[in-house]
Amino acid sequence: MARFMKKNKLLIALGAACVSLAVAAGAFSLTASATSETPESVMNLAGITLSQNTSYVSDSYFGVINVSVQDEDVVRASVDSQCRLVVTAISDGETSVSYWYRKTAADGWTSATMKVTVSGNSEKSSNISSSEAGIVFPKAEIGINVGESYTMDGVKVNGFSVKTSSLLWFSAADGVISVDSKTGKITAAGAGTAVLYAVDPSTNACSSITVKVVKG
Repeated sequence: MARFMKKNKLLIALGAACVSLAVAAGAFSLTASATSETPESVMNLAGITLSQNTSYVSDSYFGVINVSVQDEDVVRASVDSQCRLVVTAISDGETSVSYWYRKTAADGWTSATMKVTVSGNSEKSSNISSSEAGIVFPKAEIGINVGESYTMDGVKVNGFSVKTSSLLWFSAADGVISVDSKTGKITAAGAGTAVLYAVDPSTNACSSITVKVVKG
């Protein structure tokens, strides 16, 4: 009985982690496995068709983990603040998105796969190339010394320049860099490599950049 209760508490914590991180960051990409549990059921969802630079948003879940995309040149997948799967179309093609979800705390995990076809441009985004879609950083990587601070300029969303304060930011390694979630200002805490994430709350777009910190 005690082992059963511990297992349930662990599953609830894993599901709630999605909600907690999403609320803090607005949206985020999940690609790594978040649990060693096995799904209780497997589903092939109905396929969807999107125009480039448009998004599909699922119903809200209690938890979403193990999100993966077969071809990220075609679509990108993220999870928003309401624990909904957000699939954003980048370029023409066919791919599939897989993820695990739970509708309530009492449910087991369901492994779902959905085929996605991207064809043509939407009227709103017909002038946006695939290289400009979503959040685009002005550089491929950031280098900074321990103790220094840095705020990135020149970030674009769907081809338009935006202020860093209009995005939400979070660090995947606080021991290497800390970041002000509202301004995007990063401070190097220790030597190492970290991933810095930016999220656009208005479009659910999410992107990341590598930050390398060295001792000055």
